[in-house]
Amino acid sequence: MKIHFFRLILLTSALLIALTGLSLAAQSPYAIRIFIDNDTLTLFVPSVGMVSLEGFAYQVQRSGQMESYSLDEYVGFGIPFNTIPTPICFRLRKAGTTVPLPVECPQAQTLTQDLAPANVFWYDSVTNSPLVITLTVSGVPFGICPSGISDCQAVFEPPTSTPTPPPPTATPTPVTPTATHTPRPPTATRTPIPPTATPTPMPPFEGENEDWTPVTETINGIEVALVPPGCFIMGVSEQSNIAPAHEQCIDTAFYIGVTEVSIGEYRQCVDDGDCTPFGDADLWDDPDIDAYPARFVSLHQAQAFAEWWGGRLPTEREWEYAARGVSSWRYTWSVTPFEWAPERVNSASPYDPYTNVAPVRSFSEGASWIGALNMLGNVQEWTSSLFMPYPYVPDGVEVALDESMSDPVFVLRGGSYLSEEGAGLESTHRWGERADYDAQDVGFRVARDY
Repeated sequence: MKIHFFRLILLTSALLIALTGLSLAAQSPYAIRIFIDNDTLTLFVPSVGMVSLEGFAYQVQRSGQMESYSLDEYVGFGIPFNTIPTPICFRLRKAGTTVPLPVECPQAQTLTQDLAPANVFWYDSVTNSPLVITLTVSGVPFGICPSGISDCQAVFEPPTSTPTPPPPTATPTPVTPTATHTPRPPTATRTPIPPTATPTPMPPFEGENEDWTPVTETINGIEVALVPPGCFIMGVSEQSNIAPAHEQCIDTAFYIGVTEVSIGEYRQCVDDGDCTPFGDADLWDDPDIDAYPARFVSLHQAQAFAEWWGGRLPTEREWEYAARGVSSWRYTWSVTPFEWAPERVNSASPYDPYTNVAPVRSFSEGASWIGALNMLGNVQEWTSSLFMPYPYVPDGVEVALDESMSDPVFVLRGGSYLSEEGAGLESTHRWGERADYDAQDVGFRVARDY
């Protein structure tokens, strides 16, 4: 795939807010960068404090008509555009693309909106070239980037709406450090997410799986997918003695990892001293496999990583809902939801190219309705739910792992690359193991409250 990049330097006099009286002062100019290829359009704002992009929009001319696309119309961004904490990236992306983020974005909070191919407005797939993009603020053009130009410049005058300053607080009393504690320097990929207003509760999603457009964002270096509230059928009637079908409802939205946690991501937690190495030492020391899933991981290790990252493990019903959706699919794919498609999953099938585990961003054609990859196959995934007979009763099985428990058995989901059709590769399949269990095909993905 031919990739076109251009840098857009927008010189703007952003506003500094005095702590008293709301007096304003001009801030030094700063560079905003825009990266574009045929599948992604990424806006990067560097670390310049609180800024405003209220009214910022892209315009393109298609079929003789000018179309406008404002940043604030994309639900995946979901923040007030007159008070934006920086650094930050806003990314529009064709669903299913594997184009990596620009190098600037992993150090920043990244908000991502996945789009259907028909909604990719910045690239003409017929001529295989970017379109002319007109930059506007509050409907007023302030710059044009001609097609084929590698970079362009424009003077960006921000809107008059300015960020509201936080109320002044008392100066905290310095704490004298003790001799026995040395603060660990922060990890670059785990930049704390600036506090934002409490999100408005999301109403239950009542459509079909195909009606939901995946929404993803990057939190502390890991890409997560938004899962809306809704109801689904948990379990399956054909296996009534194992997993009888019954309705479950998720009352609040949550996030789940787009991918299984990779070795590279897990390595960062080990380097920070919050996780312990897993499995074979030779496996751990090989940097060439950082894109593959962390495995040989016990529930204790998976939970430690999730807490270090700033989240938790998914519960069993969250996992199944993220895999099969409101339409209660047997598998995770949307084209043929009730037909086995071995080419869409890493399993013990001769139809996929891997004889062992696959990279965490493989098999995009098998993505679930919310955009999560490899929920079936590759590695089994830990959940935080006790392995108990159905019907699933949240209050009785969704408990925190406690060292005082006597040999608790927790649920693993999704099957693995060792699984065959009909033996663990359905969205309803469940397996139980003790919390200290680990194996070559056992890994995990993270979750987080919305």
